[in-house]
Amino acid sequence: MPLGFNIDLKASYVEWSGSTSCGLYDGSNSWLVTFKDIGLYRGGGEVPVVKKDFPEGTTRVWKFGYVDEEGFRVVMAGRTGKEEDDYLFLLQKD
Repeated sequence: MPLGFNIDLKASYVEWSGSTSCGLYDGSNSWLVTFKDIGLYRGGGEVPVVKKDFPEGTTRVWKFGYVDEEGFRVVMAGRTGKEEDDYLFLLQKD
């Protein structure tokens, strides 16, 4: 049985009703995400191979653009005003 790897992102989130300078993340389906850490785990293990803690107060706004019956979501992430902080993710509900 091959050993796979999992990435685990720990974060908390609340609904976002604020506004941003670009306006892209305003409105419904937006969440303010506060990041804690991210780790790479081998074969479902509990001890990470690699783990990175985010600096205290690291936040972004995630806007869910689409959800389907399979649990797929297109997520835009950003809000800092810096182009290098804007991301697009494809997520699937576990």
